[in-house]
Formats: sequence, structure tokens, C-alpha cells
Amino acid sequence: MTLPAVDLDYDLSEDIVPGPWRRDSLFIFARIEEAVRQAVGRAPAAPGVGDGRRPQSPPRLLDVACGTADQAGSLSRAGWQAWGIEPSPAMLGLARLRRQERGQGVFLVRAIAEGLPFADDTFDCVVCQGSLDHFAEPERFMAEVARILKPSGRAVIALANFESLSCRLGRLVHGFRRRFGIPELPGRPYFQIPDNHTFKGDAAVLRRMASPRLRLERMHGVSLLWLVRRWSLFLESLPGPIAWALLRTVDRLAYRLPSLSDTLISVWRPRKGPPPGESLP
Repeated sequence: MTLPAVDLDYDLSEDIVPGPWRRDSLFIFARIEEAVRQAVGRAPAAPGVGDGRRPQSPPRLLDVACGTADQAGSLSRAGWQAWGIEPSPAMLGLARLRRQERGQGVFLVRAIAEGLPFADDTFDCVVCQGSLDHFAEPERFMAEVARILKPSGRAVIALANFESLSCRLGRLVHGFRRRFGIPELPGRPYFQIPDNHTFKGDAAVLRRMASPRLRLERMHGVSLLWLVRRWSLFLESLPGPIAWALLRTVDRLAYRLPSLSDTLISVWRPRKGPPPGESLP
């Protein structure tokens, strides 16, 4: 199989908002981690536990483009046999260091998302958190996910939404500033696609990429108004408890309005066999 050209030297610092972080950034980063863990849930009991039979291995979970593998480590503590793949040697080095420091039970493999080195029907769950829009061929990744998932398995995909309310407001304000000659703020505008992204993520694009190979079970949103300057400064001006309560309130609204949320959390089931319009060789 010919594999696509991919960025094998990705470093965590390439795609993170520079610190010190304001409350809206602190909230969304923690909330995405939490939302993915909630979508995955605790591992179901392995067959044989509690019924007198010999216990089998725990259900298997794969974190694709796992970065430092902290999320995979958290899920291993929830009863999963956690695996992580990562193409970047720098990130794998960090993951191995964190695994050693924290005693995380995660199996780490160097590989790319478009060519997962696992047999068919191997995993009970696949996680991809914030990495899909870095993949050279995301549709090929979706096909790989469907292949390695068991028929009863599921995939949890978290994706930055560049059609969020934040991005729409940002583009509107940006156009206004340009029209009236108002100087721009330094740095890349948050609503513009970073150079290391391969497509603009949003709910419609995600559905189109995944639907030939995966069936959408549910989708919800995380956070509203992230990085909108006036909102961010307003939160900073409030007493801490009030600011966090307000962030949680708008997050509950984002949950029900994924197309406007800052991040999409989606759960998928595999479609086994050829996609529509194709036949088996």
C-alpha cells in the first residue's frame, strides 16, 4: 500500500495557543479532555470476570496521534487496554517519558493514521482527539478505523470547529477592521486555518469524510466563544467562581448546538464491507 506524505516531525508547540492562558483557554482544553473521556466511558467488563471463567484481556482502545499519551493513560486507568500511535519521534519521546514518570500502562507504536499496523476487528474503541485535521488523507484514516474496529466497536473523534460562533464572529470583525483600515492584532487570527492543517474542520465536512465508512451515533459540542477577545477579557474581569460558572453555562448550550461550538465531539460505529458504490474485489 502506498502511504501519503505526512508531517513526521510535529511538535506540541506548533499548534498550541501561546500562554499565559486566559480562563476561556484553560476551560476548553480541560473540557475537551473530559468530554472525550466521557464519550469513551469506562471499559466494559472483560468476559469471564465474575462468572467463574478465566478472565480475558481487557477491551482494547487505540488513541491515534496520541501526542504525550496522557489521554490514553487516563483511559487505561478506566479499565481499557490502551494503545497509542504517533508518527512524530519528538512526541513519542515525550509520551515514553510521561509514561515512565506517571506509571501509565500504555503500549506505544510509531505509525501514521492512514496506515494503522493492526489486524482487522482488533479494537473495541478508537480515539482521535484534535488531530484529524493534521492528517494527509483523513478519508483513508476513516477507512482504517472501520477496518480495525470490531463490529460492536466505536470511534470517538474530537475536531476543532472552524464554523463555530467564535470563528464566524472573528471573520466578521476582521472584515470590518479591514474595511475601515483598523490595524490588525499581531499573530495568526484564531479563525484562520493554521498552515499545518490539511482541511477546514466543521460538522458538515466531518460527516462527509466519515459517512462512507462510519455511521454517526451522536455528536455534541464543547465550549462557545473561545478566543473572542471581548468575551475573554470579560471573563478575566469577573471573580473566579462567577467566570467558571458562566463558562460551564455556555458549555451546556454548546453541547446542544454542535455546529456553533468551538469543538465537535462525535461518536461513530463502523460500517463493515465496501462503502456505498463500491464492491469487494
